[in-house]
Amino acid sequence: MKYPRILAALQSARWAVTPETLQAIRDTLSARLSGKLAVMDDYDDDDTHTVEPFEMITPGVAVVQLAGIIGKNLSSLEMMCGGCDIGRVEQNLAAALASPGVGSVILHISSPGGTVNGVAEFSAKISTMSAESGKPVHAYMDEQGCSAAYWIACGCNGIACSPSSDVGSIGIYMALVDESENWAKEGYRLVLIKSGEFKAAGMPGSKITDAQIALWQADVDYIYAQFSGAVKETRPNVSDDAMRGQVFYGPMALAAGLVDKIVPDLNAMAEEVSPSFSQFG
Repeated sequence: MKYPRILAALQSARWAVTPETLQAIRDTLSARLSGKLAVMDDYDDDDTHTVEPFEMITPGVAVVQLAGIIGKNLSSLEMMCGGCDIGRVEQNLAAALASPGVGSVILHISSPGGTVNGVAEFSAKISTMSAESGKPVHAYMDEQGCSAAYWIACGCNGIACSPSSDVGSIGIYMALVDESENWAKEGYRLVLIKSGEFKAAGMPGSKITDAQIALWQADVDYIYAQFSGAVKETRPNVSDDAMRGQVFYGPMALAAGLVDKIVPDLNAMAEEVSPSFSQFG
């Protein structure tokens, strides 16, 4: 089982995800580790059930799904628990663009975001893959297109969302808990043998220092500069005020320049981007 890996990610990863999603992950993981939720010990982590890489929603238009909490090199278990491996999404997108029957692709996004590893690279690669194939890739956000998911969408030729979607949440954060005082009250003392001032920083039971916080803050600021820079490069009308971590409801996202259009559903989006009748842009 990969719960230790998920726990490690919660403690140290740089997140581009909505806070309520991260809290839900924490709550679910805590329940599994405490035995309040059943752990599927008989789950086959090497399960290789076949999933089609894309769907032809209408002649000439393929749909590639990006749904769930974004991560890189996720296991089958992590994806079963709601994860979305961006490496697999990239493979599916490549397959759609290579298909002779496809004239345009919709990247159908329903995601609150996730960890940042690989996100900047995938977002940039979408633009390259589209240019090399000569086929546009349009993002359509249905329900959610937040944080890392929105960063990925910025690599597409255009972005649309449904009227009731949540869009944006442009920001980066880490969330750690200093448990050292509670450990001391319970009679525990962490004995940490290490070399390097910042080695094992944030380890459960250790005291979080001001120097460690400054280091992590610099890291988060650097990644945020990449995120906001990618938004500015692809969507220059988006203001700095729209990139303070807030989430925008569909029409508000349109007014803020985060999306190009409000489209009621996926079928209508397919009509918008159909090679024979494109209204997009």
